[in-house]
Amino acid sequence: MATPQKALAQILQQLNSPVSAAYIHGLWSGRVVAGDSASIAASELDPSERESFSSLDPGRLAETPWWLHTDAVLDSDETVDAPYIKALALIFGYAEEALASDAMDFSLWLDNSTDDIAVKLDELAEWSQGFLEGFSALLGDQIMDISDDAQELIEDLIAIGELDPDSAAEEVEEGAEFDFLQIEEFVKTAVLHFWHDFRITKTSKTTGTETKQGVSVDDSDSDSLDGVTVH
Repeated sequence: MATPQKALAQILQQLNSPVSAAYIHGLWSGRVVAGDSASIAASELDPSERESFSSLDPGRLAETPWWLHTDAVLDSDETVDAPYIKALALIFGYAEEALASDAMDFSLWLDNSTDDIAVKLDELAEWSQGFLEGFSALLGDQIMDISDDAQELIEDLIAIGELDPDSAAEEVEEGAEFDFLQIEEFVKTAVLHFWHDFRITKTSKTTGTETKQGVSVDDSDSDSLDGVTVH
């Protein structure tokens, strides 16, 4: 079965999208941290009841803010048909579940098939750019009210997003792989910091508990990525 990361890369290639899987995963992670979810309120009268994206028909999915943002970023020359929307919604659910996992399963979806530090840094920069876009899109003007610590992390992610991969790679010769892993771990830690600050704290204030707000992927959906190649 294709992993969610590989399935996402495959779909982007099929759609002739100019953006990378790293950028899209960063975008989705930023949206999730800021409050987005792979589910919608099942009832306006009881917002606590949620419907998973995987249970929605493509028409309803296409109207969600998540999809409208994702579709705009994909910038695909191809028409994004219903099967693609459903597959991307399922992958988004996996991405959210990993970020919310108590097992700390979260990792950045980067292409680790190369040893080229410049390529690795470019992917990490794209991921950071995507995260900042998704995060700021949901927070809007509220981003001005974040803590000083969070603002410093934002500035660090902006700097990483603006890295010139070739120049940076030239500056780190020996120990380059170690240096890259340190930067990658810093970004991951920063995102988890945002998760705790923005999602858990928000949920805690709303419900009076420390329960994380996340999405579960039903076992019935566990093999759905097998058919992710859409022709």
